[in-house]
Amino acid sequence: RISTSHEPVVWEAAHLLADAVRAWWPDLDGIAFRSRTTPERSFNLAFFSSDAFAADARPLVDCPDELADLVLHHHLTVDFDL
Repeated sequence: RISTSHEPVVWEAAHLLADAVRAWWPDLDGIAFRSRTTPERSFNLAFFSSDAFAADARPLVDCPDELADLVLHHHLTVDFDL
């Protein structure tokens, strides 16, 4: 367990740990961790690089199926008519 506080010593330790993880498992794309400041059901992702990602972006309003799933099943709030 590490803290991602912005205190210099803690921040440096977090970077050293991430570097060690990357050295131990070079084919690892990232790590997931639970934040102590957000609800337990949420988690955060830290990616080592974006080299392996292929991105295709569209406005969410233009993706009705994905948007409906996010609103109905994942508690997303939108500020427009769905």
